[in-house]
Amino acid sequence: MSEKILEDLIIKELEKYGNILENAFNCMAEMEFVVEKSKFYITLARVGKCLPLANLRITLDMFLEGKIDIGKVLINLTNEGIYNLVRDKILVNEDKLKQILSGLAASPGVDFGTAIFSNEEAKYCMDKNIDYIYCCLEMAPEDIQYYINNYCKGVISLRGGFVSHASVVCRGAGVTCVAGCGENFDDLKNIIHLYDNMVTIDGYSGKIYAGIGEVKNGMELPEIDILYKLIKLVIQYNVVTIITAPLVWRLWDAVFLKKSFINRSNLKKMMVNHNNDYISFWQPSRAEILKITDCLMDIENSKYIIEDLINFLFSQFTKQVSLGKHYLYVRPLLNPVETVVITNSNRDLSYYYGTQLTGIEFFNINHFVDFLIDIYSIKIFFSTEINFFVDDDECVTDMNFLDFTNPLGENLIINGYNVKRILIYINDVVMPPENLAMVYHLLRRRLYYWSWYKDNNVTHSEIINYLASKEYLNNTNSKLYFLCQEMNLLDNELITLAGQTLLQEIEYGK
Repeated sequence: MSEKILEDLIIKELEKYGNILENAFNCMAEMEFVVEKSKFYITLARVGKCLPLANLRITLDMFLEGKIDIGKVLINLTNEGIYNLVRDKILVNEDKLKQILSGLAASPGVDFGTAIFSNEEAKYCMDKNIDYIYCCLEMAPEDIQYYINNYCKGVISLRGGFVSHASVVCRGAGVTCVAGCGENFDDLKNIIHLYDNMVTIDGYSGKIYAGIGEVKNGMELPEIDILYKLIKLVIQYNVVTIITAPLVWRLWDAVFLKKSFINRSNLKKMMVNHNNDYISFWQPSRAEILKITDCLMDIENSKYIIEDLINFLFSQFTKQVSLGKHYLYVRPLLNPVETVVITNSNRDLSYYYGTQLTGIEFFNINHFVDFLIDIYSIKIFFSTEINFFVDDDECVTDMNFLDFTNPLGENLIINGYNVKRILIYINDVVMPPENLAMVYHLLRRRLYYWSWYKDNNVTHSEIINYLASKEYLNNTNSKLYFLCQEMNLLDNELITLAGQTLLQEIEYGK
């Protein structure tokens, strides 16, 4: 078989099976193949792995070609990858640059500057306000001022790996770094003068280019603009499923509202006000705790729903309520320390793992959050996987654990959301698992698209004043009377629990 015929065969078979695998995986596919005696054999096929920008471009291309639907787009795109795109600079003209080196992508980022090779050159650039890329055999701790400053845009090191001094220091300082460039390091010195000593460093791929790269902020990418418009349409027209509802909002929070759910501690702590007699709860009995546990449900993406719903409610309350007044709207429902159940252990290693039940309630919601006028309480129970070690001194270490730390129950520290099963009450009604994702979506959507007040030409304050004046007792034919009936604030001529919490006539949380 001639080389041309073999090449045509490979191209034809790759196109044929590439389309089959793309349709099967609903995303980019990788395959390994051999050709033997004019026969084409696939030896391995898997979902392809690529950098976030490539993944975004491929996913959008497949969507625009009609190969995948919007649900698969949301599943294919992780909020971590998209967040990194909009947060960092992106090299957009790598195909027009000459790659001269490659190494380990030790610290993310993309930047360019004058290539310098000594402390003397670094001092000169700093004095002349010139941006530079420091190229060295390895980073010396005593020369840290030449690597970490406003003019050093990146570090290239001959030696070292992901945990070398250069890599660790640059990651901590947010400086782009490519480490372990090896024997080819001398090539940089030999040819960089042909490009006016300018070098571009890509800390995502580990590639180093001669010349000045075209660098854009991720939010300027046309692909991000397309994704933004798609997600807005998904939210506006409720194009969500049980699986994709939390994914839509996670992308929205992590990217377009510039809130990150990555690279941060999950530590949440309710502020404590010691100058009041508020008691948040009475610890349920063991039987009541077991009953709650038995009612917990397995729901797709429950971790996302729980974490994001709690964060969303906190964010809405903290806009309205001053610091230290948390006891007006949130409380733990039980002491999670007393709900730990050890399911297994390895006593030889002093290693234990099990589950823990945690309960949180947000109350007086409609008094503080105007677009949730018909909701006075959201109770959230969730079971969390935990593991911990006990050393020779009987000290607990390495525990991923939820705890309340104030005797009055006014503190709840959440160190992680490794959620497995959940139970959510809204207005004391259990949310069925098949409806929970959509309910979560519709609650969040109200912040942007709920037009009830505008449609009815009424305000939150007018509703409160109407109920407080008790005009509903004298006139049951007014517009406000029917609106209060619609929002379950009135039941005939009786004010409901939602109406009372709106007026704060009762402290529902007590």
